[in-house]
Amino acid sequence: MDVAAFGWATQDRLAVLVLGTVILCYPISYFVPWTFRSLLEGQGVHGRNLEIAVVILQRLFGAVLLSVPPIWTATNWLPASTNRYGVNFDGLWVSLILSGISWVVVWFGFRFVVKVWPWVLKGYPEIHVECWDVRLLTLNTVSWVIYLAAYEFLFRGFLLYPLRDLYGAWPAVMITTALYSFTHLVKQPQEQFSTIWIGILYGVLALWTGSILAPYLIHAFTAPVSEYFAIRTHPEMFIVRKCSK
Repeated sequence: MDVAAFGWATQDRLAVLVLGTVILCYPISYFVPWTFRSLLEGQGVHGRNLEIAVVILQRLFGAVLLSVPPIWTATNWLPASTNRYGVNFDGLWVSLILSGISWVVVWFGFRFVVKVWPWVLKGYPEIHVECWDVRLLTLNTVSWVIYLAAYEFLFRGFLLYPLRDLYGAWPAVMITTALYSFTHLVKQPQEQFSTIWIGILYGVLALWTGSILAPYLIHAFTAPVSEYFAIRTHPEMFIVRKCSK
């Protein structure tokens, strides 16, 4: 056995800590919430309230697990030079302009998709209930905004910037995209495929602007908007001002 092959170089510590944290946190954030449904049912939650609560709790749990352990790792174990992780307002106006343009493209893109290729949104919305009202649309959007703040910090901040310091920009973007795409293997094939170019785009934007703001704003807009248009592809669903209890 070549024991030397398992030697510990100086840069290994940074790579192992960052990649190890991501590899541990994301699966836990995904699989543990599978128990939420049975726990809520045991507390007497059923029907529409159950379907809503399961998804919202999944996202809140994910937000905690995808942010707290990485922040703790960064604070206690990683070099000070990597402690920013793109969490800043560098290139603010560039990020805002790019995000605004992307929002327009996303909105009209989904309008086109629901008319021509509605199957692209198969599997959404995650909250599968018949009645959607303003309150549920707002709750769904807020939960996405919270969850994706942690999600983008994990992939385009905590993971991307240290890897850039170690291996350079493009290797970091490709490694991050590979892991980002891997986390979507449980999704529909069309979404899985889209994560490849989206992952590259988000990674480039984060490094180009020096901030995770643009990827976050685009992602946090795309997720709830895609679900809004997905609702319109389900004949059994409808949107009203207020749903009856």
